[in-house]
Amino acid sequence: MPSCANSSNIRTVSLNLNVSSVGARLITTIDKTPANGAYTVDTGLTAGDVIRYDVTPATPIYKRSMADNVENAEVVGVVESATDDAMEVVIFGQINFPSGKFVNSGSPQGASGGNDVYFLSAGTSGGVNSLAPDQVTQVVKPVLQRMDSGDFNAVVLNYIGYLVGGEVAAEDANSAIIGSVYEYVDIGQTLPSAHLKVSDDSHSLPVSNYNALYNKFGTTFGFTEVITLQSSDKVLGSMKGQRILQKDGSKTTYSGRIHSVDSVNNTLTIKRSGGQNQINTTKKILIRNLQYDVTSTKITEFTTPKITKNTNTTASVGGSPTTATFSVAMIVDNTTGVTIPTNVSVDTLTVKNKLTTSTSEANTLDDINASVNTINTDISTIKSTLGLS
Repeated sequence: MPSCANSSNIRTVSLNLNVSSVGARLITTIDKTPANGAYTVDTGLTAGDVIRYDVTPATPIYKRSMADNVENAEVVGVVESATDDAMEVVIFGQINFPSGKFVNSGSPQGASGGNDVYFLSAGTSGGVNSLAPDQVTQVVKPVLQRMDSGDFNAVVLNYIGYLVGGEVAAEDANSAIIGSVYEYVDIGQTLPSAHLKVSDDSHSLPVSNYNALYNKFGTTFGFTEVITLQSSDKVLGSMKGQRILQKDGSKTTYSGRIHSVDSVNNTLTIKRSGGQNQINTTKKILIRNLQYDVTSTKITEFTTPKITKNTNTTASVGGSPTTATFSVAMIVDNTTGVTIPTNVSVDTLTVKNKLTTSTSEANTLDDINASVNTINTDISTIKSTLGLS
């Protein structure tokens, strides 16, 4: 995951890896000398190194990560083993991490939480440390969680990081391609607002809310059209369910069924399938063999298709098959979210709209600025009444 707001990942860099699921982890093999010369690998990378994919050189390079700044704190994964020809990199999940590379710091070590979570080191390239970085411009990025499970002694987390001092790292969903789909383990969880489950059914989405996706799909999979009739041609409730036609001579150029009517706005709503055309506003329409004039037409909704996988996806834990439900989701919107540390320190805070507070010890203040202004006004009134102003 990206570590900070100006992440190379957020700039939508293409990184092609052959990733396989082995037990409860994702692991990939990276050739040190790829045949196509698409990238290079820094010399000396070995087991336990936390690595990133640097795209700034003319030829991208795999190199050690470091939490000294936001660029160096990018993380692809952790090297589990390496030979002269290739290295096995765990992107997420269980890992056999070299015990000698667990660096424990602090007093007590690992602070109050102990030596369980290991952060990307700000002082050792490719290293981890049980104590989080604490200097301004450094990045706090959890990479490993200690655990014991047979051949494995840790879990690669690779959580999003944030800058020390309270500057928040933004996770920008714009880096994901609108309209792209992915498979996920479905346990009934609520998906993020920009993600839509599409393996259950097709969906009609408002163009006004999902304009970026509509610009990609258009009317390919179907759409909803709202037709406005000339004011002298009144829309009647009895028109609902009737067939609407448009002809060019004897040839029918438009045929649909009226889905709903709005007599107040004098409109007809038509559901259209993919590949069908909109109404022609220059020609009359026929409803029950009566002619009507059209003043305008507007596409208000578009359809996303139902998408299911043809191939089987299996799940296993520790090499043993287990039962899991896999669903497909689509990224349907651009959103920018933030991950904020528990304690944030700032020199100056500017709120352009309003600031709301809510704690267990006090009532919710919906607008602190308005509340302070009210208090100042009341104080001025009291001072004036007492002759103190």
